[in-house]
Amino acid sequence: MKNLRYLVLSLALFSGIITLGQGYVTTTYNVALPLGNTKDFIDKTSPRGFGIEAGAWLNDNVSLGLEFSWNGFYKEYDYDTYYNIDGSTLTLSGRMWRYTNVYPLMGVVKYYLNSDSDFEAFLGAGLGTFIINKRTDFGLYTLEDHQWHFALYPEVGFIYWFSDAAGFTFNTRYNWAAKSGDIDAQSNLGFNFGFVFYSF
Repeated sequence: MKNLRYLVLSLALFSGIITLGQGYVTTTYNVALPLGNTKDFIDKTSPRGFGIEAGAWLNDNVSLGLEFSWNGFYKEYDYDTYYNIDGSTLTLSGRMWRYTNVYPLMGVVKYYLNSDSDFEAFLGAGLGTFIINKRTDFGLYTLEDHQWHFALYPEVGFIYWFSDAAGFTFNTRYNWAAKSGDIDAQSNLGFNFGFVFYSF
């Protein structure tokens, strides 16, 4: 239910951004490669993710938008004896499951390098917050932490316009979130591809 509230808030903000100028909406399928502390907790690439971004072109070369997305990292561990699980004093034998769900809510600015072409490369940056939920399930035991983090990302990507109103897009992002509460700084490398829809 909390995540639904975040999505509703994001959509309301998106609507306001689009009124600034010639609007766009982007939907993407997101894949994320864990790095740093994220990889220490779960070392598997996440194929579970999506993103929605809405914004407006302020001129031919610059756009401003808002983005809401999700990546879910997951790993199941074999039966074993585990010591000091996730920093706790528990020592248990059994199977273990770990989850990290990341929900970025970001302001985004992009600069387009060749705005007169059907193939538009761009550089971008996002600034905002990541809502991160980390959970370990071990039999009847569950250890969970939920925090808001200051976050940012640089990105590079392109749009290929196959019509006046729609295009294919791909971007790569280095996602970084600062330490918050008991959750250390988190990072991942995102590969996102989908479609852009242009509103005249």
